[in-house]
Amino acid sequence: MERVNGNPLDVAALADFAATAQPTVSVAEASRIGGFGTSTGYAAIARGDFPFQTIKVGGKVRVVTASIVRVLSGQAEPTSPAPASALAAA
Repeated sequence: MERVNGNPLDVAALADFAATAQPTVSVAEASRIGGFGTSTGYAAIARGDFPFQTIKVGGKVRVVTASIVRVLSGQAEPTSPAPASALAAA
């Protein structure tokens, strides 16, 4: 599954990816799917503006497959819950 000339992925390719991919993928794979290079992906993660949700697993950064599917299908990413300290102050 790849983007072609920056065009969005087709729905069938996205559905196939969602059905067959592991729960997380590498930054390189997520970057390729997103239409940009691996180094650009890592730089975006460092800046905090990578378009997909990331997690650390065993010291490695992994990208949540469901997040890729949500973003590329035009759905908004869910917001993180507020920290407990912020809720206590309210």
